Amino acid sequence: MRILTKLYHRIRRGTKKRIQYLFYLLRLKKEILVRKDVHLALDSSSNDEVIISLTSFPARFGVLGGCLKSLLYQRVRPHRLIVWLAEEEVEGLDLSKQIPEFEFFVRSGIEFALIEENLRSYNKLLPALKRYPRGIIVTCDDDILYPPWFLEKMVRAYNPEEICFYRAWEMETDPRGRMAPYHTWNDASSKTPSSRLFFTGVGGVLYPPGSLAEEVFNVSRIRELCPSGDDIWFNAMALLKGTKKRLLLSNSYSFPIIKESLSQRSALRERNVAQGFNDVMLRAVFDCYNLYQFL
Repeated sequence: MRILTKLYHRIRRGTKKRIQYLFYLLRLKKEILVRKDVHLALDSSSNDEVIISLTSFPARFGVLGGCLKSLLYQRVRPHRLIVWLAEEEVEGLDLSKQIPEFEFFVRSGIEFALIEENLRSYNKLLPALKRYPRGIIVTCDDDILYPPWFLEKMVRAYNPEEICFYRAWEMETDPRGRMAPYHTWNDASSKTPSSRLFFTGVGGVLYPPGSLAEEVFNVSRIRELCPSGDDIWFNAMALLKGTKKRLLLSNSYSFPIIKESLSQRSALRERNVAQGFNDVMLRAVFDCYNLYQFL
């Protein structure tokens, strides 16, 4: 009976996500028809410059456009929207032919910036932190459809003392005080700031200036301890700095994933979660920096 109950809820969640995905597509198409002329609010004179930062790579260029349009048609627009691309991955490519509607995105104010050092998923945040140390940086994933209220709620809730986000887990420890397996954690379900919240980049994360420890730029440590766990690293650096973390809604919220990228995400999840690699990286980082004391 318990197996049937679990199966029912799994099917129900899957159906809900498909309906949500179709709704977002229809909403986005409506916004595009109504607002054909769109441009970012590039007012760099503001003291509180809001920068949306994400990264992409050739295998994702086919879905990148959907994500970028969802970010262009926000109720509140950022001052900058930057897509970071690793030089080694796009060398010799004509981006105007590789990225659908590339010229439209450039005219709309989106910046496509090349970076020499390729840290893959870390590219969504580290280059922006270096170039705009005083900026309010919001990271996104390149295969997600973000609703029109995504940035507005973040900006309205902004607190320079807190990292805020839409999706998170509650970190759990075992009876010995060590990190419990990642797959046993529960969804976050409170808007109360907590050091035990573990935000995930897929839902979007807002980082105030100076909210992460300077150690965040230690590339040798990243490669040694956490090569494919950017979420783990950024959460660890927030703990190390002592920055509060807060869920924006009363429950952890997941935005629709553009379906063409689901197989890539499944492969990463299989390696990091199902095979336990997340647990290896978590314990390595927490042991290295003695982070248990901050939970």
